[in-house]
Amino acid sequence: PPSDAAGGHASEKLDSMGPPIARARSTGQSKAEVQPQPQRGTLPQGFALRAESVGVESAAGVNSVPLDSMAAETWVLPSDPRARPYQSSIACSCLFTNTLVCLPTGLGKTLVAAVVMANYRRWFPDGVVIFTAPTRPLVHQQIDACTKIMRIPKEQTVELTGRRPIEDREREWQKSAIFFATPQVVENDIVRGVCPRKRIVCVVFDECHRAVGKHAYASVARHLRSKGVKHRCLGLSATPGSDRKRLQEVLTNLGISKVEFRAESDPEIKDYVHLRHLEKRIVGASSSKYNGMKYWKGDMKICELRLVLAEHFGNSPNKNVIVFCATRERVHDIVAALSGDPGIKAAAFIGQGSSSLQGKGAKGGKGRGMNQKMQQEVLKQFRKGLINLLVATCVAEEGLDIPEVGLIVCYDASVSPGRNIQRMGRTGRKEEGRVVYLLTKKERDDYDQMEEREKRIHSALSSGFLSLSLSPRMIPHKFQPRPILLEENKKEKKK
Repeated sequence: PPSDAAGGHASEKLDSMGPPIARARSTGQSKAEVQPQPQRGTLPQGFALRAESVGVESAAGVNSVPLDSMAAETWVLPSDPRARPYQSSIACSCLFTNTLVCLPTGLGKTLVAAVVMANYRRWFPDGVVIFTAPTRPLVHQQIDACTKIMRIPKEQTVELTGRRPIEDREREWQKSAIFFATPQVVENDIVRGVCPRKRIVCVVFDECHRAVGKHAYASVARHLRSKGVKHRCLGLSATPGSDRKRLQEVLTNLGISKVEFRAESDPEIKDYVHLRHLEKRIVGASSSKYNGMKYWKGDMKICELRLVLAEHFGNSPNKNVIVFCATRERVHDIVAALSGDPGIKAAAFIGQGSSSLQGKGAKGGKGRGMNQKMQQEVLKQFRKGLINLLVATCVAEEGLDIPEVGLIVCYDASVSPGRNIQRMGRTGRKEEGRVVYLLTKKERDDYDQMEEREKRIHSALSSGFLSLSLSPRMIPHKFQPRPILLEENKKEKKK
């Protein structure tokens, strides 16, 4: 195990490492079991307490925010019966060390973030807690999710995007505590001195695989560390890197000291996922099965897509479909090609462009994007069944609250393991799903290489052979917070 700031090993300093942690997977660090102690409150079934080293911590750094010593005696988790033991376990780990949480799409990373944010708000009442997400729709969506999970009053939260004047943002930074913002806004406001960085105690980076190069995620994290700001960092991603080098860059940029990774086959989560049937369809130069079918601009994949959709809607007429494409032009071509096909009600779903945002919605020109209002309207119709097929670019891969679908079709083969996992995560959440790849012979080779890279990434995440950073010590060692449920916390407040 790596040595801490005082020169010893993490395993040698177990007693000083802080509060007991639930069954969290530690990457490359030693564990020591102790008998669970009686705790107040009723914990979720299967939530066994265990003391273990939770990453190497350092006391270095500046922070002008006082700790509420009474609140620091406990940490609160939601009393929602839908909360799962592995979520409580991971959340506990994230409270006490900078952590990357890598869970498959739809398995509750947001709940973990909500628990961490709510507890840092309790422990540091004068501090600033920030949730960053890469797009405005995601920012808005996560406010609703986090406030519901931990019952945080919405009046205590603030949504900050670049559309708000800097004067308004400065007033909010001074008077509020819990912020949901795009990373560019956080970066700009920290650099300009608008954001009170010395009050920052916790930052969550959603879709943190973006924290590479000059991305605002990486800039925010590096800036806070360079200024010695003590804060808890939490990264969330189903796909933290397309290769080992990129994964390591994310860990380094965010200052991660522990990785909480779960694969769909892990015992802790396998009961919460459903089987996905994967199918590769090779589209050849010619095929008799396409006889009589109309090509679209010479593209035979359209013919194969029609066959796949006919099979699906013939067997499952009430289960929606998403077709993923690489470009907007391809999206519009497919929507046009399928228009008039019986039983198919298709619509485009694309990102926001830099021009002509106020076009005619999903059926606008090929160069036009869809603003947030247009996107939400398409999703509303998708949920109601007025649309049963979304043809989407990568905007539908990450984070957005898109309803469960019965079939995913990958029209343009993605050579990124991350994007592949994001796409697959749109089906198989509540019941069995199906994923079909439409591949040319060359794309089949690319797909096989992608699968190998995906296996190597999972191996790196689970093996622990990664370079990890020091975590700041946020609460004194004398505090041993015990977990209690949200309802129990309310009773203690009344007392």
